Amino acid sequence: MAKNFIAPIPKRWSDPVIKLLEEGDPATIEWTFTALNERLLLGFHSEDMAYKHCIKTLRTPNLMGECVVDMRTKSHQKRCEAWAFLCPHPLNSPTPLFAKIGLHEDQLNIDLFSLHIDRKGDLQQRIEDHLNKKR
Repeated sequence: MAKNFIAPIPKRWSDPVIKLLEEGDPATIEWTFTALNERLLLGFHSEDMAYKHCIKTLRTPNLMGECVVDMRTKSHQKRCEAWAFLCPHPLNSPTPLFAKIGLHEDQLNIDLFSLHIDRKGDLQQRIEDHLNKKR
């Protein structure tokens, strides 16, 4: 079984995700119950505010993330390409946000699996470990 891995988030994934987030069509973006409820705690008063925050982060040059292997869409349990990445906290907390988004194979829909504080803090450590190995 393939394992998750740390790498720069590829443009072939981020470009269609950004496009869907910019459009903000509820028919193409499915939130998990937890992510939708926690967005208010983070200061995102609307879904659009959360989308803009993710878009800004995804436009960061050489953004590192973790490819989450064998992730399944929420509604149809189809395999999707999912990436987890860290975003600055919108309320200026030193703890970053952990976001995980899955792009469906058709590239016409996404699942927003996670958008919450980085509770474990281990993604940042895995990214740092990966970058240190490359030096």
